[in-house]
Amino acid sequence: MPPPAVAVAIAVAIAVAVAVAVAVAVAPSCGPSANAGPTAPAGTLPVGRLLVAVFVPARGWIEDVAARKKPSLLP
Repeated sequence: MPPPAVAVAIAVAIAVAVAVAVAVAVAPSCGPSANAGPTAPAGTLPVGRLLVAVFVPARGWIEDVAARKKPSLLP
């Protein structure tokens, strides 16, 4: 069991990661104001989705390895 401050930091990091993933998934359905913007290159939103989809599970796997726990996709 991690110290309380570490547990809070981990909980906040997970909440932020989930919030970003949800925001990226919901943004296209919010209308034209939610697009990547007139100056962003085409394909920016799909690249962002891909990065979130790859790095969120990878971060969890790295945390599991660092804590010397058995890595798993779902906690």
